[in-house]
Amino acid sequence: MNVATFSKYVQRHGVLRTVRHYSLRLLRRLVDFEVLRVEAASEASPTGSSTVAGYVTRTVTAAEYAAGVEALAGDHDRPWAFDRRDICLGTFFGDALVGYNFYSHDRTIHKPGLDFRFPDGFTYLFAVFTDPAHRGRQLVTARVNKRREIDQLQGVSRRVLGIIAVDNDASGAAYRHLTEERIGYVAYVKIRSRYHCFASPACKCAGIGFVDTAWSAQHQ
Repeated sequence: MNVATFSKYVQRHGVLRTVRHYSLRLLRRLVDFEVLRVEAASEASPTGSSTVAGYVTRTVTAAEYAAGVEALAGDHDRPWAFDRRDICLGTFFGDALVGYNFYSHDRTIHKPGLDFRFPDGFTYLFAVFTDPAHRGRQLVTARVNKRREIDQLQGVSRRVLGIIAVDNDASGAAYRHLTEERIGYVAYVKIRSRYHCFASPACKCAGIGFVDTAWSAQHQ
């Protein structure tokens, strides 16, 4: 454990959140599982500006995304999102892609063999990322507001859904500025080759949760 990183996390998020974060991270080395909050917001109108000085916020093409993510560390390979016409809004610093949000209207891959499903009438906000070197500038909010501006011009009002891991305090802080309602919780745990999926009562009632696609395909 990096002591400097741990101390910085305590200063930013407090002792209890830090203990939870590192405890769950250690546990995930032994068991493949996640517990996530499900939050929603209206996209009826922008709540702020889509403009940040020095940056450009706009729709990203598949070619731009493929070229841009080569410079970003981590897991960013999502060609399937463009194949099925999901929408990607990105932040550009000069010619460099430094952040993006994806929007989906249909059941979406959470990880190989596991989908996230949600009912009609929602748009799913997923794969939200900003390059660490450009964080703290409200770029995620600018991308969300850009989507709201586009919808407003088209006369469309959407209900947007997002899921955030309970120990992802950085994303949790960002989502607090974007969402209006906590619907409930969803979770999964992988035992051997099967994902066991769980949802809180409100999520079950709304038809929100995970689906083990690999197991379902094998047992049709």
